[in-house]
Amino acid sequence: MRIVIADDHPIMRQGLIRTISHETDFEIVGETGDGKKALELIRDLTPELAVLDISMPGMNGLEIVRDCKQENLQTEFIILTMYKEEEYFNEALDLDVKGYILKENAASDLVACLESVKGGKYYVSPVISEYLVHRNVRQKKLYEEAPPLQSLTPTESRILKLIAANKTSKEIASELFISYRTVQNHRTHICGKLGLKGHHKLLQFALENKSYLSSPMQSADEVNIRDSEKLNAKTRSVSSKYTVLFTGFAVMVLFVFLFLYLHRRTDTSDLSGLDLSQADINNRIAVLPFVNITRDSTVEFICDGITDELITTLSRFDVPKVIARTSVMRFKGTSKGIVEISHELRVGTVLEGSVQRAGNRLRISAQLVDAATEEHLWAQDYNRDFGDILAIQTSIADSVAAALKGQLFVETKEPPRQVVPSNSEAHSTYLKGRYFWNKRTYESIDTAIGYFERTLEIDPDYAKAYVGLADSYLQLGEWGLMPAHQAFARVDRNVLEALLFDEGLGEAHCTRAAAYHSLAWSWKRAEQEFRMAIALSPNYATAHQWFAEHLSTMRRHDEALAEIERARELDPLSLVINAVDGWLLFCAKKNDLAIEQLLRTSSVDSSFALTDVYLGRAYIAKSMFSKGLAVLKRSREKFPSDPTVLAALGYALARNGKTEAAKKVIEELDHASGQHYGLSNFKALIYAGLSENDLTLEWLEKAYQQHVPWLSWVNVDPAFDHLRAEARFAALIDKMSLSDGR
Repeated sequence: MRIVIADDHPIMRQGLIRTISHETDFEIVGETGDGKKALELIRDLTPELAVLDISMPGMNGLEIVRDCKQENLQTEFIILTMYKEEEYFNEALDLDVKGYILKENAASDLVACLESVKGGKYYVSPVISEYLVHRNVRQKKLYEEAPPLQSLTPTESRILKLIAANKTSKEIASELFISYRTVQNHRTHICGKLGLKGHHKLLQFALENKSYLSSPMQSADEVNIRDSEKLNAKTRSVSSKYTVLFTGFAVMVLFVFLFLYLHRRTDTSDLSGLDLSQADINNRIAVLPFVNITRDSTVEFICDGITDELITTLSRFDVPKVIARTSVMRFKGTSKGIVEISHELRVGTVLEGSVQRAGNRLRISAQLVDAATEEHLWAQDYNRDFGDILAIQTSIADSVAAALKGQLFVETKEPPRQVVPSNSEAHSTYLKGRYFWNKRTYESIDTAIGYFERTLEIDPDYAKAYVGLADSYLQLGEWGLMPAHQAFARVDRNVLEALLFDEGLGEAHCTRAAAYHSLAWSWKRAEQEFRMAIALSPNYATAHQWFAEHLSTMRRHDEALAEIERARELDPLSLVINAVDGWLLFCAKKNDLAIEQLLRTSSVDSSFALTDVYLGRAYIAKSMFSKGLAVLKRSREKFPSDPTVLAALGYALARNGKTEAAKKVIEELDHASGQHYGLSNFKALIYAGLSENDLTLEWLEKAYQQHVPWLSWVNVDPAFDHLRAEARFAALIDKMSLSDGR
């Protein structure tokens, strides 16, 4: 059987070739990494079988199959995919694709798939079959329990389909020639008919059921029969489901939210360039790190864990605005008072507390404080067993509710619901994992993975532990410590597991969005996931930051700067968010504003490497070589082996005419390359500074072949502006689909 192979990842393609070469009944007659070239090979060679990556430059695998079917070519097809989503699978079935394999299982599935196709049978990776049938069980349950979709009016049905297409209310109003207010009213009516509480739940429902909404409505039984026949697999039941309910923290959130409106202040000042009115300040709250007042180090992760959980729960509200973890953690162990801290964070109310251990007992104190007057609005002490962390958190929330109940008279909305972890040991282990993950070093990420895996051994249904694993593999992939396709597969698998047990986790959607962006280069899917994440967790600063970076690489600079400003409002003292703000200004060619922002960030903490890298690049862009080199040399002294710092320094030396010194930096990167999966992008940057265009393009192409996560920035990095008219550079942008954001 003659085979053509097409996959844009050279390592993956070579692995497929080696696997097939060991099978005597199959002969590889052609291979390529480009979709259009794959179609040409199929036309010219007329193979019996083509193995195609679903996502390639030029044309994707399904587009190739469609063209071949229209031309009545007799080739059969196997599709390789990183995606488990049903819409791709359904499209493949409609095109009569004979095999559908998940990339992460290709080594084990490919031979079985080839044998099935040779025998005239169909083959689907068992992992995909299991996942889709599992989704179908939930979909069937949705159709049985929710009011029927047929109850929607024709206009409501059309609006629901447009929501599934990720249209905003303004876009829907324009398309249907109705007013924005009318669209909002329709959305409210749809929510009522489908039993959905809030427009963000409607968006989630529409996106998750896009494949059903884009086709004629079918009954649950029809949907079940159709998908079961296509998969030829047995339905399995969900292992367990949590009942969605309010956590104790959500109760506390509700009352803290109301309390903000009862205590208004008149004083204001400025911080980090944030332009906030007094009303804005009154609408902001900070949960300060709970203090460990004993010398017992085992209490430390409990303090951080309680702080994190309170921030997470509060952040599910549209208002008040909750200051994110990275900003408040800067005050861990500080001697500053409430007034000074609230001034720096620009908040009107503060929740603080302490933890003390005596034997097997914990004593926890919590208090709600008016930031302007330092008046204690509420305070309480708790004594509990050490192992009963969940009960402690719930008790705090219940007591806050009881203390404030008599003062509440402001009408408010129902807070978002969360899935509650049920196992204290698992929760405690998870908190340890997050404690190490937040250190963001190579060693601490590895330790965190161990704790998250241990959490799931204790409680296999713990959704946040899956997100913790996904976050960890995302970091390893982005840092170049794991191949991008391998990191993406692990991120995607863990996110899917998390959403199975808690569909409302905005953090999970955010992590998947970042993976689609940096590891899979699937730009439209990344944006869809970012919007879902923000709809579910509007106060999650990281989602706004990562979405801003995504928008910048798509050359949508105004949107990017607005999004990063939102992130800074939520996390004003975050070094990474403030540094990224400067970088996005730099990419938007606003060099003076970038330098101003980065100098402000450096004044808060001069030890953060990215701030120096971005500041040095901005100085060089303005031909301020002495300042740029001074900043980057200082950074190199602090981080002598950081490839990001080395590359920026090498570029600065090159731009300053110090050719030999720049080439020595390239040699240093060669020595460091054994520890990373690809530093080609950094070498390309230095060669760009040397104006060696051929070498720059050569190393950019290598970065593309290695799927280096950073490469999306080539679309906006001013260092490559002199190459934008080059045909080879334009071809690279087109191969990555950066020109149209596909």
